[in-house]
Amino acid sequence: MGDRDLILSLLRSCTHCGSFWGTTDILCGSCWERLERALLRGSSQEFGNYHFKVHSLLNWNHAEHNLIKNLIHGLKTGWAKSVYRRLAAFLDVKWPKESILIPAPGPEHAKAWALAVSELTGLEVQDFLIKFENGKQKTKSKLERQAIKMGLKQGIFRDHKSIIFVDDVVSTGGTAFAAHRALGEPKNFEVCSIVCNPSWSSAGPRDQVSSN
Repeated sequence: MGDRDLILSLLRSCTHCGSFWGTTDILCGSCWERLERALLRGSSQEFGNYHFKVHSLLNWNHAEHNLIKNLIHGLKTGWAKSVYRRLAAFLDVKWPKESILIPAPGPEHAKAWALAVSELTGLEVQDFLIKFENGKQKTKSKLERQAIKMGLKQGIFRDHKSIIFVDDVVSTGGTAFAAHRALGEPKNFEVCSIVCNPSWSSAGPRDQVSSN
């Protein structure tokens, strides 16, 4: 670590509690411990009527909601690369080696998460998707989120045995549904996220299954 990076690290505060003590990335040591206790160990779920298996580290409705919210906000900063790697290390799932990771189009958060998952799993990342819908997700209603439209970058998609759609946050499942449709509705399609919000799915969580 150079002198400049060392000085900047000493000036960095926790994105949740504001503490400078023990903060090496976007959270201090104490908040990291709290976050780790909130992790969904080895769990996945099928979302509403979409029937996608969603592998997620955190549930938006957990008692640590504010900490999770601040984590997601902090991931939009320049200190996030190491945090994505640290979060990916908690994934408790094994995909077939021929699987590919396809990040959600748009801002780079999903791609950064996909690259971290790729480093962990060795799976290839392919940026196949483009998004036709404009505007910020958080300002849209549930129905508007479910109406997202996507397409493929011309001439680059080929059939794969297993597709893992990667997004940092899954709420209604609308983005994943749009990706599934744009990719030709492949049979083996799963989702990998940092945070999910089961209560926002179209019909609530359909089933709770083990990812092991």
